[in-house]
Amino acid sequence: MSLDTTPFLTISPSRTLSKKLNVPFTISDCNSFTQAGYIGQDVEACIERLLIEANYDIKATEHGIVVLDEFDKIARRETVNGRDVGGEGVQQALLKLVEGTKVTVTVKDNRSSRSTTPPPPPNLSYGSSTPSSSNPPGKAEQFTIDTSNILFVFCGAFVGLEKTVLRRVSKPSIGFGSEIRKGRASFLSGGDGKDILPQEMYTHLPHQPSFLDGSDAPPPSPFTPLDLTTPADLQAFGFIPELIGRMHNICALSPLSLDELYRILTEPRNSLVAQYTALFETYPSKLYFTRKALYAIAERAAKNETGARGLKMEMERVLAEPMFDAPTPFVLITEGCVRGQEKAGYWGKEGRLELERILREEDEGGKRGAAAELAEVAAGFGQLREAGLSGA
Repeated sequence: MSLDTTPFLTISPSRTLSKKLNVPFTISDCNSFTQAGYIGQDVEACIERLLIEANYDIKATEHGIVVLDEFDKIARRETVNGRDVGGEGVQQALLKLVEGTKVTVTVKDNRSSRSTTPPPPPNLSYGSSTPSSSNPPGKAEQFTIDTSNILFVFCGAFVGLEKTVLRRVSKPSIGFGSEIRKGRASFLSGGDGKDILPQEMYTHLPHQPSFLDGSDAPPPSPFTPLDLTTPADLQAFGFIPELIGRMHNICALSPLSLDELYRILTEPRNSLVAQYTALFETYPSKLYFTRKALYAIAERAAKNETGARGLKMEMERVLAEPMFDAPTPFVLITEGCVRGQEKAGYWGKEGRLELERILREEDEGGKRGAAAELAEVAAGFGQLREAGLSGA
């Protein structure tokens, strides 16, 4: 008995899966693919890239992961002159590749350049088999790759697909006894349709949100109309049924929540907050954000619907002026600075106590007791005494 791979479509890949499984991984852009015989890249180019990532190990290549990004851009388009070589032609070429076939990849054998290529890291050793060839330098080398066990992941934004889904599942609001739902017209014209459908339509989906803290109020739904996508909707979007039938898993990614955007800002080792803090230290300056300021940045990025990439745009907007006003020893970004209501705060070396006070007041809402005030005063005198500035 042989187990087949299951290609899946994500409606928007990660290298983490390939690192955990210790297999080669490559991402190819579908915008550059054309039908065979026309100007552009053939679909077999993704297999060639996977072979290079596997250091020309055929066995490892046949068990790798190929991510085809911008998959929605090869949907069938109406053309007035000639064939759709960049749309339906590419879909036809992907059929055998996804189903499983033997692809012959021709690589120029440039031994001098290949010998200078660094070997893969120790944790990504794809196998011990190496291509055996006695061809003299400069000649082409052919590799035959079986794609039956290669995992294909198709990704795309699929802009406009939610409107196709909504037209199929939504009920009309005209007539006696019809339910009037607000926002349908605004969603079809480009509005946010996350809450346009009743929650009962998502009850059959897995990973339902759970009730938190024993409250009776239902939690906000993470589902969108894209979670109700069917093969019929993808065919209406412009994909041939033969290709859609080979994709056995279709999943839609939920939009990032406000808390998730905040975590992206702060938690990763190479987070945006860590990057800009290190940038200001080269001036030298120490950059500080209040917690409310970071939440305001995440809120503006979520409102612009640009995802995690929008966080950097907002950080550049907020820090454009402080980058030129520095260097000062301390720079503070507050919520009002993010919302355009005030300027960033600058302090010299003697302003650290004032900086810490503003940080606590904004993050704690300005509610502190007398004990906290006395502790702050004592800490302030302690720091001044250590610096030799208290006059003692």
